[in-house]
Amino acid sequence: MFDSLSQDEILKMTFSGERSQFIRINSAKIRQTGYVDDADVSLTLIFNNRTCSRSFTYTDDPDKNLKAALSVLSEMRGEINHLPEDKYIVEPKLSGSTEEIIHCSLLTHDEVIDSLLPVMQGVDLVGIWASGRIFRGSANSLGLNHWFETDSFSLDYSLVTPQHQMVKGTFSGRDWDQNKYEEFLSTSKKKVELLNRKPVKIKPGSYRVWFEPAAVGDFIGMFSWNGLSEASIQQGCSGFGKMRKNSELLSPKFTLKEDFSSGMVPRFNSEGEIAPETMTLIAGGK
Repeated sequence: MFDSLSQDEILKMTFSGERSQFIRINSAKIRQTGYVDDADVSLTLIFNNRTCSRSFTYTDDPDKNLKAALSVLSEMRGEINHLPEDKYIVEPKLSGSTEEIIHCSLLTHDEVIDSLLPVMQGVDLVGIWASGRIFRGSANSLGLNHWFETDSFSLDYSLVTPQHQMVKGTFSGRDWDQNKYEEFLSTSKKKVELLNRKPVKIKPGSYRVWFEPAAVGDFIGMFSWNGLSEASIQQGCSGFGKMRKNSELLSPKFTLKEDFSSGMVPRFNSEGEIAPETMTLIAGGK
């Protein structure tokens, strides 16, 4: 593929795929189950200070994949000279190559039902189970190659009371532990019992509030909404823009780091850039 490029052309390629099982659960019973075996390839051509991108579905047929890639490359070559110059273009660099393949202990497809359902009985539970393997890759015509694959599972669920109140929970990881799963769901059941208590009306005022990890996870998730990326800050669409100018600070007790050591996601991005194993985003409120 890269051998077909001219001297002035640069090509970036990213790969994304998964082999997963999905199960929908309603009233603690299996309502729908299915399997996903899917992958796609994205190509970006850089030429004459211009960029053009296309993608295609990846198959198990190498010859068909190469034919599709060359066809997409031909389309981009025909279009790229009609596009405006990209003054923010970032040309890739050859920064080394990596490979990380993690094998974990997951439930087999035949084990899932008998492992999940018994502890769900006696409550109104709705949720979705996902389990399988993901694949990520990044390469460019300069010789850079990154590859990442890992196993993981996730059960995202809600326990519903007769008054339509809900306790949400997510049990996820890489190596299945039946005892930890049953303990986790039992804790959620106890929270349902708390919802049956008579509600207390809180008067307006200042209160110290404790947020459980799931709530903190939701808060932190919002930081990725045009939040901490350099592009969002430069374009003025980040809610943290004022922090860059030191006019606004968070609590000095707050520090936020991105931790790649868990192996749940690849350390490289779509540009092939490698992040450190632990990357500090906010330190001491700054």
